[in-house]
Amino acid sequence: MEMINTHDLETPLLEVKDLKTYLPTVDGVVKAVDGVDFSLGYFESLGIAGESGCGKTMLALSIMGLVPFFTKRTLQGEVLFKGKDLLKSEDKELSEIRGNQIAMIFQEPMISLNPILTIGTQISEIFIRHEGLDQTSANRRSAEMLELVKIPSARKILGQYPHQLSGGMRQRVMIAMALVCKPEILIADEPTTALDSTIQAQILELIKDLQKQVGTSIIFITHNLGIIAESTNRVMVMYLGKAVEMGSVFDIFDHPMHPYTQALLNAVPKLGMRSKLGKKRLEEIMGAVPNPLNLPPGCKFHPRCPRTNKMCEEGEPELQRIGDHHFVRCWV
Repeated sequence: MEMINTHDLETPLLEVKDLKTYLPTVDGVVKAVDGVDFSLGYFESLGIAGESGCGKTMLALSIMGLVPFFTKRTLQGEVLFKGKDLLKSEDKELSEIRGNQIAMIFQEPMISLNPILTIGTQISEIFIRHEGLDQTSANRRSAEMLELVKIPSARKILGQYPHQLSGGMRQRVMIAMALVCKPEILIADEPTTALDSTIQAQILELIKDLQKQVGTSIIFITHNLGIIAESTNRVMVMYLGKAVEMGSVFDIFDHPMHPYTQALLNAVPKLGMRSKLGKKRLEEIMGAVPNPLNLPPGCKFHPRCPRTNKMCEEGEPELQRIGDHHFVRCWV
C-alpha cells in the first residue's frame, strides 16, 4: 500500500496538517487530537464519526481556536484556511474569522445560548459586530434570519428567551446565528443529538437546503452514521484522536476496511431487522474506549479488534492509501 499525504488531492478551502492537541493534566498528558490530516473542499460536506471520547469535538474546537487557555493546551501542526495558518494568527484576527468565515453549531443549544438575553439580542449582536449595522437594521436582519431557518412568527420569537422555545426551535436559532455572516465553513457538532427523530430529520433537511442557498462547506461531527450517509460527500472515522479511515461515502459504507469502521456500521439499526422477540440483537463493539492516560501499545484499537495479531500489538500502523481517495490505518 502506497503512503501518501492525504491533503494533496486538490487546493482545499481548509487544510489540516498533522494537528495535535495535547492536554496536560495532573495524571499525565491527554492526546485529544494526535496527528490528524484532512482537507475540506469548496461546497463540500465532510462527516467525522466515532464514539464519544475519540477526539471529534476537540478537533473542531482546535480548528476554531476555542480550546480553553486554562487547560494549558499544546497545539501543534497547521490549520490552513485559504492558505492562512489559523494556529499562528493573532487573537484579534482569529476572532474576525471565527463566526464570520468559519462558524460552529454546538451540540446543546440550551448551554450555548445566553439564558438572560433575548433571542433578538443575541442574533443582532452578530450583525452589529461583524457587519457594523445599527440596532434597527440588525433587528430587521435578525427576523429575516429566523424566517430563513423556517421559524414562524419570527418577530415574536426575537423577544423571547431560550427557555421559552422548544429544543428544535433553539437549534434553528443556533443555525440562524451560525449563518448570519454566510460563513464559508460551517462546523456542526452533533446538531441533532438532543432532538427526537422527526425534528432531527427537519433540522438535517434545513441544513442541506441552506448549504445550497449559501454555498457553505460543512463539517458534520456525529456518532450517527445515518446522518453522515445522508448529509456528506466524504467521511473520516476517528478513534482516540487519530483518523483510522477516510474516504467517500461510497468507500466507507460499501467497502469499509478498518475493523472499527466495520464495527460502527454493524451497530447501526437497519430496516427489516427482527424485533427483540425474534432474538435478533445489534452487534456490539467489544470493550470500551480506553482511558486516554493509559493507552494500549501498538494499534490503539487492537484490544477491541476481532482480527488482531502480533503485529497489531507491537506497532501502530500509518494511514495508507488503498484506493483513489480511500485511506486506512490498519495492518490487516
